[in-house]
Amino acid sequence: MDLRSSFSLDQLAACEAEPDLLDPRGYAARDKSRDGTFVHVRAIRPDDSQRLIECFTAMSPESIRARWHGMMSAITAGEIVAATAVDANDHVGLVATVWIDGGERIIGLASFFVDAWSEPRRAEVALTVLDAWQGRGIGSILFGHLARLARRCGLEELTAEVLVPNTPMLRIFVKSGLPVEVERAGPEARVRLALAS
Repeated sequence: MDLRSSFSLDQLAACEAEPDLLDPRGYAARDKSRDGTFVHVRAIRPDDSQRLIECFTAMSPESIRARWHGMMSAITAGEIVAATAVDANDHVGLVATVWIDGGERIIGLASFFVDAWSEPRRAEVALTVLDAWQGRGIGSILFGHLARLARRCGLEELTAEVLVPNTPMLRIFVKSGLPVEVERAGPEARVRLALAS
């Protein structure tokens, strides 16, 4: 498998052959960005609090607006707790990290929240990548791993609300290899991706 390419439907199906490797609580994998940098993709943990603060601080106002659909001057303690308090079933969170100057740095985040009442069973996805790491395929890497875990959790669809100007994020979904529908709703695009085979 070429780790620099986006994931495929065959790779998604492979999760059924290796279920122990896809436990969302302890998920860890190594991948490679487009420029050849090795990236660690793992489950987010409570001890990531300080790394999340550093990640948010390094984000541009444009990236903050693209992720949260509004402006924020700081990430709150409550938001950090919510981001790290995953239950590995209805809320799954991943981080992409690299080692810089002897420390682990978060360069991207991905999560999904299950809509408990939806039929078919679906979850909303959120992704963000630090500005300095955008354009290297980190978003596609994160989404590929997240989609595998979503299928492992028995989900049939993923959805996302994306600001229309955020074409790089829309491109990640459209080029994912999954059946996708994109519907514009004012300033946002509503994205639906089918996981069921």
